Amino acid sequence: WKLDQYFGSGNLKSNVIRSFVHLRNTDAAYPFLESFYRDFLWKNDQEKVYPAMVHTWTNNYLEEVEAKDALNNDTLWSIGSLCFVALMILLKVQSVFLVFFSMLGLVLSFSVSYYWVSAHSSIENITLLWVGGIFVMLGIGADDIFLMIDSFDHTKIEFQEDINHRIVCANASNDDGVDNQEMKNKQLDILGERMKLAYSRAGSMMLVSSVTTSICFFSNAFGVLTVVQ
Repeated sequence: WKLDQYFGSGNLKSNVIRSFVHLRNTDAAYPFLESFYRDFLWKNDQEKVYPAMVHTWTNNYLEEVEAKDALNNDTLWSIGSLCFVALMILLKVQSVFLVFFSMLGLVLSFSVSYYWVSAHSSIENITLLWVGGIFVMLGIGADDIFLMIDSFDHTKIEFQEDINHRIVCANASNDDGVDNQEMKNKQLDILGERMKLAYSRAGSMMLVSSVTTSICFFSNAFGVLTVVQ
């Protein structure tokens, strides 16, 4: 009567069938229950082996199995997203060196966050919301990487006249047989100035995006959903 709204004293027929499987609370029962879930319940529900029937189930252990399956599936999607972001960065910068350290920074952002919450907040279980957060971090991290790269590329235009002047001086020095070490040092100085300018511009944009995202995440602590809190 809890599942069929039409069932009652005037209608003793029902299309709902409830089956109870009682197992002993032993470790040997869990493999059977998991195989029963994968080979029968989940298969029939997904493949619609019996179209007229809807299979539902409730069990604490099966809920954990479902959560692990969803976690593994999202993890694969996260790895695929990481590879896709790496490919996009590679097409942009044309440097495997920069791609490697960019991906390292993205991976460390999750691992460092896990360390802090597990070591200092005693939260060790990785939930589906954590895995969903990986996609957010990938998006923010990739956005910051592209901002930094574009900012550095734009500085080349501003320093182009000075760079051309240094190249002309370097060619003249080569013709005169003068040592080029001083010119190389000046080129490194220009490169350093370009990096400073790029960091000053991209850093402010990264700060704004990071702060606004952090505020949005911290605002969830005042929500009504415990799992989001």
